[in-house]
This record gives sequence, C-alpha cells and structure tokens, in this order.
Amino acid sequence: MSVLIRAGGIGDIDAAASVLALAFEGDPYVGWLLPDSGSRVARARWMFSAVTRHHLLRGHVDIAVDADGAVRGAALWTPPGCWRHTVRSQARMLPDLLKAFGPRIPLLGLADRQKQRRHPSEPHWYLQAIGTSPAARGLGYGRSLLESKLALCDREGVSAFLETSNKSNLAYYERFGFTVFDEITMRFGGPRAWLMWRPHSQVGDR
Repeated sequence: MSVLIRAGGIGDIDAAASVLALAFEGDPYVGWLLPDSGSRVARARWMFSAVTRHHLLRGHVDIAVDADGAVRGAALWTPPGCWRHTVRSQARMLPDLLKAFGPRIPLLGLADRQKQRRHPSEPHWYLQAIGTSPAARGLGYGRSLLESKLALCDREGVSAFLETSNKSNLAYYERFGFTVFDEITMRFGGPRAWLMWRPHSQVGDR
C-alpha cells in the first residue's frame, strides 16, 4: 500500500471535511455538540469545512492520499503562536458554523473558551483534528499523517499539543510520544477531554 502525505489546498476542503466528519461521528465531544445522530455527519461536515478553510489560511492542512489520489485522511495543524482565533477568522467561519450548529452555536463558543483557558502557552504545533475515512482505518494513513508533522516538530525543536475526548485514543497518541498532562470536564453536561503534550524529540529514538 502506498500512502502519500501532501499539503492540502482549496480543492481539498470538501474531501477533508467529509473524511473528518465521518471520522468524528462517534467522538464524545462532537456528539455532545451535535446530539442528533441522524444529522450529525452532515452538520459535522459544515463544521469541518469551516475549520479546514481556516487552517488553509492560518495553519497547515495535511492530506493523506492513496495510490489513486483519493483522499483517505486529513490533519489540521496550527503552527506556534497561531492557535487563537482572530475576529476576522471567526467571522469567516461563522456562516458554515451556523449551518452546523444552528441555535447550539453558543455552546460551541462556551466550550472553546473553556478549552482556551487550559491551552498551554509554550510554543507548540497544535493538532486540532486528525481522522481517516472508515475504509482506511488501520491502514497507516493516520500514522503517516502524525509522523510527517512530528518529524517537522523535531527538526524545528518545537513541541506538539492536542486534545481528545475519546479515551480509547490515549494509548494511540502515547505511541507517538504524547502524554496526558491535564483533564477538562466540559460544562453543561459535556464530556471529559484529555490534554496531551509531546516534547520535541527525534522520532527514530523512541
């Protein structure tokens, strides 16, 4: 099997959003924000369309494709010092976020503010989302996406940070050098989220 990791572009927004929406269908955090299981994937697609477009402007979108060029995975990263949303970036995302959340959009804002208060201040690459299509799980696309950016972190001497509300993901990320350093229980009946940090190191030394 051949896995290619490349930089995403405007033409990848729809495919990346679709892959991530399916990947996060069972995620506790997304399920809390979008409780209607019947419309969750469609609404999550609007959400990930907004954040993918945002990362193309202020961060990095990494795309995993197979030998035929089909998009099988995506990862959304922000470089050091860029993880906070500006007023302009929030305005750009608002139309798609309104389609995703409708009257529940204030809950998204409250959740974001709660997470921001625990976000580390040390320079880091922030992994906001990573996922692969259901048919591609277990085939190395997620691993390739992570290793590609973590190698850059090591070359730059910069740490990496992520959040996950899926406890089953903890052991997976620990394989790449991440460790849990904090936990958050989201307000208003939300799930627990684990904050994970990876100091920069040489991937090959682990």
